[in-house]
Amino acid sequence: MTSVRLSVGLCIVLVVGALAAVPTAVTAQENQVTLTVTVVDQNGDTLGDVPISATWSDGADGPANETTAANGRAFVDVPEGANVSISIEDDEYIRNSPYEVEDASTQDINVTVSQSATATINVNNTEGNPVENARVFLRRSGDFVTNQRTDADGTVTTPAVEEATTRSTSVGRATSTLKRPRPSPVTRR
Repeated sequence: MTSVRLSVGLCIVLVVGALAAVPTAVTAQENQVTLTVTVVDQNGDTLGDVPISATWSDGADGPANETTAANGRAFVDVPEGANVSISIEDDEYIRNSPYEVEDASTQDINVTVSQSATATINVNNTEGNPVENARVFLRRSGDFVTNQRTDADGTVTTPAVEEATTRSTSVGRATSTLKRPRPSPVTRR
């Protein structure tokens, strides 16, 4: 009889302990806000089927991963007041740096992206010979894009970057070619 009472008593303590944890989870969800993220191209046209990722607490929390609907919108729940970084994770469109939201509250956000491309940069000395191991900095609108070194042929090819006019800095003369990947067979809008 004593062991039955002890078992029943332990079950009651466990149930009460589990119920005590429920209000904490509900309270944490009450402090969430929804960011309505609209992804647009350089012309302001909305883009559907674009994967986005949001992180906060300097990347320690999240990610909240969503994909834009046909109207270019995705809804992302984040902690109220958080500083949120929104990254685009797409093969056709790119943003060189994350879109930053400070002190998140329920709001609408337009994130502008560009077509993805790679740049091939050739660095030659004043005699026209390739320069190996030259450091190439690529910037767009003053923002850092990439920092790489040339190979034995004086060439460097960047990872995916925004298709746009960029400025490269290197020692010697440099020429660059921007290449866009083949368009996907499905047109998104």
